[in-house]
Order: sequence, then C-alpha cells, then structure tokens
Amino acid sequence: MSRRLDFNVENSWELVWSRTLNGARTPSNRLIGIQETIVPLLFDKFVVAVYCYSPYANSKQKGWRWGGYAVRRIRTGLTVGNAFDSEAGTKRPFWLNRVTLLMYEPIVPNYGLSFEYARWLPDINISVWQFLGGDYDSTEGLIRQTRADINSLYQLYERLIQ
Repeated sequence: MSRRLDFNVENSWELVWSRTLNGARTPSNRLIGIQETIVPLLFDKFVVAVYCYSPYANSKQKGWRWGGYAVRRIRTGLTVGNAFDSEAGTKRPFWLNRVTLLMYEPIVPNYGLSFEYARWLPDINISVWQFLGGDYDSTEGLIRQTRADINSLYQLYERLIQ
C-alpha cells in the first residue's frame, strides 16, 4: 500500500547524534580517508535525516557533492559475536551541504546505523536526526480494519447460533 509521513508537526525531529571527524595523514602527507563510523545508538524510528558538510571542501570551494553512504545494520540472530551481524538492504548515499532523508522499512524493531565516507574528504561534520512525527502505513490500517470486521462477524455469528 502506501506510507504517509506527517512532516508538518512542530518538534517532529530529534537530534540524536553529531560528530566532527578528520582523516589521518601519512608521514608523506598523503590522506588516509575517514574510517567508517558506527553510531552507538539503537534506532526504533524508521525515518532519519542526515546532514553533513566538509569545512575543507567549503573553504576551498570544491565542487564535491557526495558525502558517503549510510548503512543500516541489524541483528539476524546468528551467533557471530554480539554485534550487528548483517547489513540490511542497500547502502544509501548522503550528500554534502544538504539534508538527506533516509526511510527504512520496519522489518525489525530496532537497528543500528554506520557511515562510510568519501575517501577524498579530509574532514566532515555529520548530524543525524530521528523523525518523531506520524509514520503511517495504510497496510497496517487495512489489517486493523480487517481484524475488526472479522471480530464483528464472529460476534454476529455467535449471536445467531445461540
């Protein structure tokens, strides 16, 4: 069916994580890209927004637009350590200097996020917000209505056989 989000509600976003990260340099001043960052939180909302910018790219007026990938991580129940053991779905790109909306399907009650950055970025500031507003799936509404209809029919049946 279809998913509907209510973005018009005031205070519907909560900043949950923000970091400033820098890549390392070799002795010959060659850039070693920023390592993947695992957000140390469990998300239970399935819509998040990511904003990032690079002070270096902004100051040098670079034309860079791509920031990297967001990766949703879930526990599948396989016993391979106690960490998130699987990537769920495809990696989602996020962009420099603009908000990127990430919408995930609720296949698990909670999940983790990690970020892989463009290897040429020497620095990055990244912020993640969690959407607290209404996230309605019309399929869930149809299931609730169908259950209510079945209960009504069952009650009618019970009255008829008595």
